[in-house]
Amino acid sequence: MVKDLSEKALKELIDEALLDNSIPTYARTLIQILAQQQEILRKEHQVLKRVLGPKYERALRKDMEEDGDSDLLSWTAFFMLLFFVLYVIRQWIKGARFTEKVKVNGKVAIVTGANCGIGKQIVRELVLRGAKVYIMCRNVELGKEAVRDLFSRYGCDSTRMIVKYGDLNDFDSIRRFVNEFNREEEVLDILINNAGVMFRPKFELTKDNHEVTWQSNHLGHFLLTELLLPKLRKSQGARIVIHSSKLHLNADTIDPDVVDSKKHWGRISSYNRSKLAN
Repeated sequence: MVKDLSEKALKELIDEALLDNSIPTYARTLIQILAQQQEILRKEHQVLKRVLGPKYERALRKDMEEDGDSDLLSWTAFFMLLFFVLYVIRQWIKGARFTEKVKVNGKVAIVTGANCGIGKQIVRELVLRGAKVYIMCRNVELGKEAVRDLFSRYGCDSTRMIVKYGDLNDFDSIRRFVNEFNREEEVLDILINNAGVMFRPKFELTKDNHEVTWQSNHLGHFLLTELLLPKLRKSQGARIVIHSSKLHLNADTIDPDVVDSKKHWGRISSYNRSKLAN
């Protein structure tokens, strides 16, 4: 039973949520509507109690015994509190966010692994802020599908989203991508090494004779960055962003004899090592 949440505590919780600008407008509106409904129920409860007296109390107790449930007022308060707690947890998990209204008009960027997830959202932000973005991914069709989605859902300019094939597990493929980029662009302003794999089910080596997770997450990006440095140096204020993970804290080593060894391979440990290298 959730009957012990005081009206004062609930009101303070609601007031705090309504004044918190970090909570989206739609969420604050929902909280306000729920608060109004809760206030109406509270007043109705008071009126019925005043008019009917003991009869209302007996009827309420009987109804609660039959339903095996708490009164609607308490459950409304409970779900409002639960919603607020879950929202706070979600915001904490998302971590810090960039909220400055910065424009990158005319800038050229490359984002790896950008057909879904974080990479796709990075492309969205860069394009909406004015950049031209090259999307490097292993599956060109999925990349084009992401472009169509960003165009239809967010209004991103599809002419400033260029999908190019590039496989981080193939050094030759990386070199071809860079050669093609160099023919099309004079300068690179932003390089975001986002692509990555994790928790692979078995040990595998790439055609370059490196463990797949190790090459995908680190060696491939390392080579890509080295080959693009001349273009980055031509930009004023170029940036290289590497998407890492706190799981690097659990890594044991990045010794070349270990990271490519089947004997020392592990679904999680291989990922942790690659992130430590990042």
